[in-house]
Amino acid sequence: MRVVEEADVIQPYRHVWNVTLARWIDELAAIIFDRSGTVAKGLSWFILDQETRFRAETMEGDRVRAVVTLPAIERVTARLDVRLVREQDEVTLVECRSTWILVSLADRRPRRIDDGMRARIAQ
Repeated sequence: MRVVEEADVIQPYRHVWNVTLARWIDELAAIIFDRSGTVAKGLSWFILDQETRFRAETMEGDRVRAVVTLPAIERVTARLDVRLVREQDEVTLVECRSTWILVSLADRRPRRIDDGMRARIAQ
């Protein structure tokens, strides 16, 4: 859970910048994909596609909870769905669907997601 602070909001409107919400989603993705242990193997996750829908304003003082699912892990890609919810009234603030691709840092080519990585990111 994250509580919206003054530094997150646009003055004088008191609502959160959309880029701040996008950064929070990116930080969640990093936490999930870092579990896969890819950096030690010379691999990284790159965003392939993303669709974000801003459903309601996020205001200073809101308590925001992330609901995260990984509905699909394919051969070289994983889909990550994130929904940001205001805890006070359970209103969905943002819905984001993104597809990430596993890439070799040496040659920038896709790499197969092995069973160990799959298990770690699906936790």
